[in-house]
Amino acid sequence: MKIKIKESKKRILKEAIDLGNIYKPTSRGFIKTSFLSELFRFFHLSSYSLHKKASTFTFNPRVTKRPFEDEDSFVIEDDFTPRISLATSIEEATDALETGDSMEHYYVYASDVESRFDDNIPEKSLIWLPLQLQRCKRDLSTNGNKYGPNFNLMNYQSAKGLLPKQRSRESRTRWVDRVMSAAYSNPKYLPPEHKNKFYACVPDAEETNEYWSTTNTVMYYLGTHIANSGVVVLSAQGKRLVADIMKEQGYDIP
Repeated sequence: MKIKIKESKKRILKEAIDLGNIYKPTSRGFIKTSFLSELFRFFHLSSYSLHKKASTFTFNPRVTKRPFEDEDSFVIEDDFTPRISLATSIEEATDALETGDSMEHYYVYASDVESRFDDNIPEKSLIWLPLQLQRCKRDLSTNGNKYGPNFNLMNYQSAKGLLPKQRSRESRTRWVDRVMSAAYSNPKYLPPEHKNKFYACVPDAEETNEYWSTTNTVMYYLGTHIANSGVVVLSAQGKRLVADIMKEQGYDIP
């Protein structure tokens, strides 16, 4: 179900933003995104509901349906490793999903409560993409084709000898047809020695500061967020959860 916000909710949210409204979850359900970063280690945003009616659920890793593509519409990110995309702040999560709509609404999910140990994501199951990107640049870049947002998969295949050479007396049209039919459009289809080089590679990882969880991950539904608003509208379950965590950490709850 795609998110819908009533006009009255939009008005109240605007008031909260304009007034620089507080972090207290008891105040009309608004809480600052920066304060939530003190309570949770990671966040995941979605335009669609993932939790159904449950406030806590286990999120299973999956391969993205919208991978990064080059100018030829060939995929240039890891499109074979199941994962859950995470960010250390709601703003970073929003940037990674940027659609160009400054009023885009998202469901907000959090994981790994800072003050608890029973829901930690094992470090061996976490991948920090900016760190991986350094390896990706080293392994995938060729002359004039540096791995990053402007990387071209066809040029990579040509440089690595994966595409057919033009035959003697062969017309360019015929040769181009053979190249296009032989070219791999996704890293997952590449021969193993090349496919493996794309593991955990995402071209814009330096901009999004994204993490991946590669294991089933406990997620908490908190509420909804308008891109760049600086606040989250907590659900009833989100209010209770945040209040409980704040009590655990010694905050005064009015």
